[in-house]
Amino acid sequence: MTDLSSTATQIAEFAEQHSDYTAIAFDNDGKIIDWKTSGDWVNGSHQGERIHVVDGDISAQAVQRVLDQ
Repeated sequence: MTDLSSTATQIAEFAEQHSDYTAIAFDNDGKIIDWKTSGDWVNGSHQGERIHVVDGDISAQAVQRVLDQ
């Protein structure tokens, strides 16, 4: 089992609160950059700004797998 980083836990907690978001983008520190509910990114972020992208309501273990990629 992979140890969970604090960033993975932080991202998963945010994603759990926003299960209506279809995608959520974060920087390397786990700071939210942008999100989607449908269609385009709400803040109009660029691909290079979205370091980690996860689905809404994702588990911390699944987030850690994204971070480890």
